[in-house]
Amino acid sequence: MIAAVVLNSTPLNDVWAMHQTGTPAMVAPLPWAAMGFNCSLWCLYGLLLRQWVPLVTCNIVGIVAAGAALYTHIQFLPQKAAAGPRYLAGGTLAAAILLFVACYDPLFQSLWYHKAPPVKVMDAIGSLGVVVNVLMYSSPLASVKNVLASRSTAKLSLPLALAAFICAVLWTAQGIAMSDPYIWAPNTLGCVFSSFQLSLFHFFGDDRKPMTRHQALL
Repeated sequence: MIAAVVLNSTPLNDVWAMHQTGTPAMVAPLPWAAMGFNCSLWCLYGLLLRQWVPLVTCNIVGIVAAGAALYTHIQFLPQKAAAGPRYLAGGTLAAAILLFVACYDPLFQSLWYHKAPPVKVMDAIGSLGVVVNVLMYSSPLASVKNVLASRSTAKLSLPLALAAFICAVLWTAQGIAMSDPYIWAPNTLGCVFSSFQLSLFHFFGDDRKPMTRHQALL
């Protein structure tokens, strides 16, 4: 659990770097948004199961870290360049709130009366979780075309890729231990996607540099 908490806090490394340089991150913010929504969904799943450790605990850390990274990135972006990330952050927050509102009744019944949530609800959340989890792991791959063309990994985050790989391995093991395919299946794919990202760093190295205000406007 400690390893998962540490790894889910990886975006805080980018937060620290942005504050040190006074510039926005070079990496695209989409993986942070995907991570934030994914952690929100699995936090809800854990609350419904009353599985406080590691599901709820680890994913709360991920929500805070991803939110901090998005907020800091937006704060350091020039006004003209911040609109897109603002919509992304706002949309992610709205989707997470709607998710919890939609599950208010089974969540209340589970936490207050310790009643098992309906199977249909758990299946719906689990199925959505599989899709979102796969999207989270694959979201950095949107930059692969640019990486291959420029032979540079400047648009990717090595700490995030490494964290994704280790987290995927840990959650796959946890899902197998819980006999829960909604947990182990998407994380098995996560191992594949994150391994591919790490292979790009192996071939092209880590070329990340602080983004200048001029670059942010491009």
